[in-house]
Amino acid sequence: MTTNCVILARISSEKQDKEYSLPAQVSRLSDYATRRQMTILREFVLVESSTTGDRKKFLECLNYCVANRAALLIDTIDRAQRSFMEIPLLEKYRRAGQLEIHFCRENIVINRESSGTEIIMWHQGVLMAESYSLHFKENVKRSISVKVARGEYPGRGPLGYKNIRTSDNRSDIVPGANADNVRQLFEKYAAGDISLSGLVDYAYNIGLRTDGGGKLAKSHIHSIISNPFYYGVAKWGKYTFPHKYAPIINK
Repeated sequence: MTTNCVILARISSEKQDKEYSLPAQVSRLSDYATRRQMTILREFVLVESSTTGDRKKFLECLNYCVANRAALLIDTIDRAQRSFMEIPLLEKYRRAGQLEIHFCRENIVINRESSGTEIIMWHQGVLMAESYSLHFKENVKRSISVKVARGEYPGRGPLGYKNIRTSDNRSDIVPGANADNVRQLFEKYAAGDISLSGLVDYAYNIGLRTDGGGKLAKSHIHSIISNPFYYGVAKWGKYTFPHKYAPIINK
């Protein structure tokens, strides 16, 4: 069994950190290494999806393990992968004796000497993780379609609106304190005597600014004046639908 090791802790997004705390993962893996008298060469702490993109950081971690002949310690199988996409690469390294993987909470160690039963347990764990991921995506899609049918916007309202929780703990989107400023921006542009570049300065002068207090970018101004949300129509992915919130302007 390999004595040098690398710790890999991963969450898909910052929103996941409460459920899959990165420090907690690192702590458990460090304890695991200590109990097995393994030397930790490096820690990889990733905020990276396991199902979208090319997983550059994950591949960097794998390459480091192979180059330094270090075992890879991962909290659970689903922290490593939620699909079978990586299996061919991991199997290539495993069969060549270049990579040993410890899925610590499942107590599974995968290396060149692993039995068929151990490999099947690993693959079953990946299958369960992929199944969970696919069902989660389907639930999200259904939830969004239900919201759209009710005229509810699934995300945050644009500049001029604010997202709130109602007294019965439901989400709502209402005109914000700067709604009148947004209306002024539309009225100024509709007059036809100002360019987009001119609107950048105009928006700043009437109080429409970035969170840091600076000028809104020209692209942001364009996105505002071309957004039908302000007169009652929302766009979300493939959906274009009349929303239920108070419009700031008329069409």
